Amino acid sequence: MAITRAALEGADLWGDELVEIGFFVSPRLGKALDKAGLAKVFHLRRCRIV
Repeated sequence: MAITRAALEGADLWGDELVEIGFFVSPRLGKALDKAGLAKVFHLRRCRIV
């Protein structure tokens, strides 16, 4: 999965109509969820930024 750098501007949480299941989080929110021990709960995965 890859997202554009432009996707990182704006909201910390967003969806995409082409992705039926799941959502995207900003790196900042991802780090906060990981620090709180919630990364596994939300099944977070890294995306490549192009």
